[in-house]
Amino acid sequence: MHRYIFVFIVLIVLCGCGIVGNTKCSPSSTGIEAEREWYSFKDSVEQADLIVEVEIVENSIINGYMCKTKHTATVLEYFGGESEQEITFLQEGGNSALINGNGIFQPGERYILMLKETVGESAAQFWILGDELSTYKVDGDSLIRTMEYEELQSIEVDHMNDLIEDEYLQIIDRDELINKVKETGE
Repeated sequence: MHRYIFVFIVLIVLCGCGIVGNTKCSPSSTGIEAEREWYSFKDSVEQADLIVEVEIVENSIINGYMCKTKHTATVLEYFGGESEQEITFLQEGGNSALINGNGIFQPGERYILMLKETVGESAAQFWILGDELSTYKVDGDSLIRTMEYEELQSIEVDHMNDLIEDEYLQIIDRDELINKVKETGE
């Protein structure tokens, strides 16, 4: 009897490993809620290897244990660090397997990002430091964030913030953020 129980447990473990090994980013995948290591704005600027404004050129899903999206982007402006004019970076999630409900960047969209260089073999040159913590979607002269930083309240676009209903969104002035990045990086 004990032998049958042992064989049953081994089969369950082996089947489970096969499922994990075949995880795919597909429309049937569900969203994932993940906790982040919290970086202050100052820490994000100091730890980033590259701070840039980019325009997304293309993206592709990378399947594996945790799906990621690889983006190719054109660097429009540098605020810290150096790189080639075209870079690749990883964003967590893909298709409908979204991490913390964050949408996947699309071609033509522009972002200011704080990036870290990847180490060892990787599908891309960089990854986003703290993901949504270091992501600023460009919307004209304003930047939209999905995580609110108290440190950035002084540069919020007041008339815009009054219009948003989501308590986690923050709209800040683009030029003021760039000034704050440069001041912090000095």
